[in-house]
Amino acid sequence: MKRAPNPNSTANLPTTGDNARQDGAARLKKEVIQMLLVPQPGGRYLTVAEASLRTGVPKASIYADLRRIRADGLAHYLPPHHQSGRPQGGTLPSGQFSYPLYEAVQAGMFVQGAQHDPEPVGTFESDVHVPVADRPDAVQPFAMTVRGDSMTNHDEEYHFPHGSRVLVDPNLTPHVGDFVVVSDNEDGGSTLKQMVWMRLEGAEQAGPALRALNPDPKYGPFPYDNLSGRFRVVGTVVDSQLPAYRRGQLRRR
Repeated sequence: MKRAPNPNSTANLPTTGDNARQDGAARLKKEVIQMLLVPQPGGRYLTVAEASLRTGVPKASIYADLRRIRADGLAHYLPPHHQSGRPQGGTLPSGQFSYPLYEAVQAGMFVQGAQHDPEPVGTFESDVHVPVADRPDAVQPFAMTVRGDSMTNHDEEYHFPHGSRVLVDPNLTPHVGDFVVVSDNEDGGSTLKQMVWMRLEGAEQAGPALRALNPDPKYGPFPYDNLSGRFRVVGTVVDSQLPAYRRGQLRRR
């Protein structure tokens, strides 16, 4: 019995019309993009990094294809997490909220005109509702995985060992005592630190600073000077897993 054609197949995309639409259709038919469209066992999709590794196509080229596909009005052919360059979470049937989880956050990752789209590696589920901003250039709530031991200290009331996952509200103004994700525009990385008010060595007076929880001297505190342009607070931690932390529960010192 002859199988009926799939109306959603990219093979049915128009091959005539304006050049821009042809370009989007052609990109959808690329082997590397086709790999991203097929769910793997368990329902998960390949990441851009995995598709790049399998095909040898640079990640930057894949992200450029995805951007053009969306720009050409063909985003509905893509998996849900690639339909927008700014992934958003949603409400789960259980009443919990789901947020995109990233392996790490790089400086400029969520900035307009970034070199690549942020690609979530999973989801973070929480009963904390972080409002989604309706501005097209706004950073949306997200979760990230903590790497390293700079925030590990079992003597602290709360700490964040390697592998912890934190939920970040990018539109919440942090207060002294809050934990914040800070991007470093010089080395391109990001760091999780606690915002404190203290007088650093060599300073004439106290001021805002960022400190690690690990007492190792190599993780010494450093000033937070938003005017310098080097550091930028990406957001404030409002929830975490491994271990549990909820903003507002921290004992103020």
